[in-house]
Amino acid sequence: TILQFSEICKEASGLNYNWKFYPNDNHNGVPFIATYDAFRSLFEWYNFDEEFLFQEGANMGRQELINLITRHFENISNQYNYAFLPPETSVNRYADILMSEQQYDKASALYDMNIKNYPNSFRAYDAMGDFYRGQAKKEIAITFYEKSLEIEETENVTRKLNNLVQSK
Repeated sequence: TILQFSEICKEASGLNYNWKFYPNDNHNGVPFIATYDAFRSLFEWYNFDEEFLFQEGANMGRQELINLITRHFENISNQYNYAFLPPETSVNRYADILMSEQQYDKASALYDMNIKNYPNSFRAYDAMGDFYRGQAKKEIAITFYEKSLEIEETENVTRKLNNLVQSK
């Protein structure tokens, strides 16, 4: 029976094994739900724990934060034997949250991480420009906005740059 098979699998050493009974589902619905659960179980290591990052990890330093994110994506890269970088939009979101919590040093580290990982992204330079504008460092912000516009001209960045230049 399936229960006997489950016990055999549970006792096998080195087997990544998990199982679940779906008492409220039938043969029509179980394959979809079971496939979803199987992928979640097999790739449990893939998900980045954002709650930890902003709760227990709140007291970690700038370099610890960078190392935590970097190690996670190195692990994914090792699992797939392919280089995976932390997603630019996710890193920007983390940095924006840190900005709202006035953790400026950590936020700048994350914006800088994106510039290093995505040197051809206008968004990475735009975000760093926003950071320095928020820190009232106009000259530095202007430099990053100009670099953003070198990569891709956008109306939004052009407007931010013009506003800073006019307010000098």
